[in-house]
Amino acid sequence: MTHPCVAEAVAFGMPHPTWGEEVAVAVVLKEPQTEAALLEHCKLKLADFKCPKKIMIVEQIPRTATGKIQRRVVAAAFSGGEK
Repeated sequence: MTHPCVAEAVAFGMPHPTWGEEVAVAVVLKEPQTEAALLEHCKLKLADFKCPKKIMIVEQIPRTATGKIQRRVVAAAFSGGEK
């Protein structure tokens, strides 16, 4: 969220064959930006184990009627299954 081009972000776990899960992030951008630039920003600001391995750029993040982010819906959309 500290990157100037990021409007919204949600972190979630994606399946990993060895570790079980790895960190991934879905972001909504204010301005165009590459995944590589966002990953580099994360590497400078976060501890290695907190850095996302993948960043998905999306148009919007799903929310409930009360505005709460639906993390399970996001995770299921990118992992190919229901969590």
